[in-house]
Amino acid sequence: LEGNQVTIAKVWLNKARKRGIFTKAVMPSIERRKEDHCSACSRTLGSCKVLHAGLARNGKYDSYAIDGLIKEFEQKYSSHESDPTLWKAFFREKAQFMTICNICLDQIEQQKLHKVVRHVGAGRLTRPGDISSDDESDEEEAFFFEPIAVPRSSKAGAMM
Repeated sequence: LEGNQVTIAKVWLNKARKRGIFTKAVMPSIERRKEDHCSACSRTLGSCKVLHAGLARNGKYDSYAIDGLIKEFEQKYSSHESDPTLWKAFFREKAQFMTICNICLDQIEQQKLHKVVRHVGAGRLTRPGDISSDDESDEEEAFFFEPIAVPRSSKAGAMM
């Protein structure tokens, strides 16, 4: 890696480290908030396999809620702030907790899989002038390129 690539890699690595440290710092708090029934369907441990303590956002279970809390923390204080005591205090103030059973968790994952995906260009009509045919190209504008051999040991070859 060189130049900007190194910078980007370092930023992502620092974010991942911070997420790991912050998550580890508040995990006992999350586990202490575990209830004896599912917050979504009221199942108890007898009618499901596992009850999982986690975070919620807007009243719904969200496995990525910690990322939103970290972002809020960085906006309020600084992106360089990493004091665990300050983070725990912020977390206690802002976090929403939820206990969820394995059945509800499976349903959430299934909904994510079946989420409506908007494909690129879907819903936009194409005008007749927007599409051109390769058959319409003029011969004088045609470009011909000689074939080249790219050794695998070169940077370009490694990318291929």
